[in-house]
This record gives sequence, structure tokens and C-alpha cells, in this order.
Amino acid sequence: MRRLMKREAFIIFGLLAITVAAFWEAGHCGFINFDDPGYIFYNPHVTGGLSAANFTWAWKTFYQGNYLPLTWLSLMLDATLFGPGPHGFHWVNLAFHTANAVLVYLVFRQATGAVWRSALVAALFAVHPLRVESVVWIVERKDVLTGFFWLLTALAYLRYVKELRWRWYAATLALFAATLLAKQTLATLPFMLLLMDYWPLGRWRKGPAAVSLDAPPRRSLPQLIVEKLPPLAMAAAIIAVTIRAQASTGSIADIHAVPFADWLANVPVSYALRSGVRDFLRRPLSPEDVRQLLGRMERFAAHPTTSIGKVVALISNKGGVGKSMLSVNIAAELGRRNPGQVLLIDASLQMGVCASMLDLEPTTTLTDAAHQRDRLDQRLIRECRSRTPPACTCSRARMTRWRPRKLTTRLFPA
Repeated sequence: MRRLMKREAFIIFGLLAITVAAFWEAGHCGFINFDDPGYIFYNPHVTGGLSAANFTWAWKTFYQGNYLPLTWLSLMLDATLFGPGPHGFHWVNLAFHTANAVLVYLVFRQATGAVWRSALVAALFAVHPLRVESVVWIVERKDVLTGFFWLLTALAYLRYVKELRWRWYAATLALFAATLLAKQTLATLPFMLLLMDYWPLGRWRKGPAAVSLDAPPRRSLPQLIVEKLPPLAMAAAIIAVTIRAQASTGSIADIHAVPFADWLANVPVSYALRSGVRDFLRRPLSPEDVRQLLGRMERFAAHPTTSIGKVVALISNKGGVGKSMLSVNIAAELGRRNPGQVLLIDASLQMGVCASMLDLEPTTTLTDAAHQRDRLDQRLIRECRSRTPPACTCSRARMTRWRPRKLTTRLFPA
């Protein structure tokens, strides 16, 4: 027993050490200009710390189109304990991620009985690059917090399966409620518990045997589903609240807001756009990939099939992946090869990064043009365009508070 305790302590200490070592510098980082302003340092409810008024606000608000009461309370507590500066928020994010790495080990070890394999899974989770955003970005407190409660929910459920005591079932439900109040992403947890019942717990009579030596009693599939009805009801309730929160900011529109004829009219347009796709570039992109893309575009231009120009669209549902940098470099190179024939449209409604990279401050933006559709003519379109040194024209969605900076990354060395 003593030897087992030493092994357990060694594994847990090792997980703590590698997690802190990998993310130590995160504690010295500052805020970033993406979501941090709206969520934290321009939000008086968070910077004001915990108070009766802010506590009530956290439970009632749909701020930023989300319902995250426990996340708000966590950020308020940080501001109370460490002040409104960024470092306290970062250290608490790191603390939650470190705890999550240990919890991953405990969940896998109790579910499978495999000690060293569970430790390896936890170590990979602790230092995996996909965890960087959740730890280093302060706003992603909701991610590490909901993960913390989710893992505790899984541990409580494993204890319930082992002992079949209703207090552990009640603990599972309470922790699942906390998971949903931190972030609603893990509303699928009841289905995950059903998968755990199949494997590795082996609770389904017609499924494989349990992986662990301490096999729980086997049940029929209907019994297992009935057992998951309370968490399913909780998930359905939070989904309804989330839809209301998203609709409050216009992120979700009523299907009747757009006439059915417009939906039908969009079908051929979408089909035409899809039929024009010629290339899918592999990820991550390299300079050679972009050079080959430009070469193919030049060959297409040499043998045109239409009088309409070519459109290159870079689309991503994730920020910080280099889309703006790549767009600027491609437009600059095409502008050098085809002076006066390239238009770079920066449709980022949040920041307008491309124009900042090119040191542009246009007086009229695409947003302004959209608000003046009654006078949309060639003159207004020209006002939205700014001539740039690389011989391409740039139109920007909205002005930004960022100080313009020069483009320093060169994708096409001389």
C-alpha cells in the first residue's frame, strides 16, 4: 500500500511539474485585444470584484450573448483577490489547467485501472498545444473552469457506479450543473456517460466486459438510459437558455426573418461559388504552398475563360491563425505582379486587421457603405478604397482602436 501511495504521489507531482513548467510564462502575459476588453477590463462588473450587485448581475446577464454565471463569479473573485491587472487571471487559469491534468489522470485510472497509460494520457493533455489557448487567453477561463467541473462530474459518476449510492448520483448532478453554468459546451455529458457505460465500465449487458477488475453490475440499455434522464433534462434546459442568450445579441435569427424565396435564390449562388473552387491548400501553409497557388493563378489568368476577375477568399472560424497576415502577403504579391488590378477586402467586422498591417486609416469603411445603401455608387465605393504601396487597393470593414503597425513578416523574400 505504501509503495502504491508513493507511485501515486510521484505521478501527480510529475504532472504538476510538467504543466507548470510548460505554462509558467503565461503568468507574466498581459491582456489581448480580442474579447479581453469586452469581457474583463472594460467590464466594470468584473473589475469591480465580488459584490452583491455584481453577484446578482452574473446570474441574470446574457452579456456578450452568453450565460456564464460561474465564469463571471470566478473572474470577479480574481479581481477581488489580485486586482484588475492581467497576472492574477493568468495564474488562476494555470491553476485550473494544472488541476485538470491531475483530474484527467484520476478519471482514466479509476475507469480503466491502467496506471501508467493513464499517466501518459494526462501528460499529453497537460502539454498539448491545443491547451495553449485555454490557458493563456484569459477569456477562456470558461474553458478550463467547465473542464474542471466536467472531470469532477466524471469522478463522482465513477464513484456512483462503483458503490451505487444515491449521494454520489446527487453529487454527479450537482457537479454537472456547475459544468453547464461555467460553459454550455459540455451539455453532451449524458451521452458521454452512456459511452462510458459501454466501455470501459462494461455496464451494458450486451456490451464488452469491464476493463477494470472491479466490474460494476451490468444493466439493460433502457435502465441505463432512464438513469441519464435527469442530466438530459438539465442539458435541455441550459440549451434553451443558451439559445435565448445568443438570440439577445442577434447571433441567432428567426428562420422566418429571411423570406423563403431568398433562401431558394441563394441555392444557385452557393452552388456557383462551390463549383469555382479549384484548390484546397494543406495546413499548415508554407511559403512554397503560397508560391504554387500564385503560379496556378497566373496560369489561369493566361488562359481566361471569363471576363470576370478571379476571387481568392481566405475564410476561418477561428481567430489568431494567420488569416490576415496571409491575405496581406498574397494581395501584396499579386499587386506587385499585376499593378492596379488587385482589391483586398478586409471583411473582419471586429478588427479590420489587414488595413492596420498596411498602415491604412480610410475615412470611409465598408460598414459605412452598408449603412448608406441608398447612395451606393462608384464614388462611395472609391471612398472605401485606399491605395497601398504594394500596388493593390484595400477596403476595410471598420476602424480599429489599434495603433497601426507596419507589416514585418515577409512571406516572399527578395
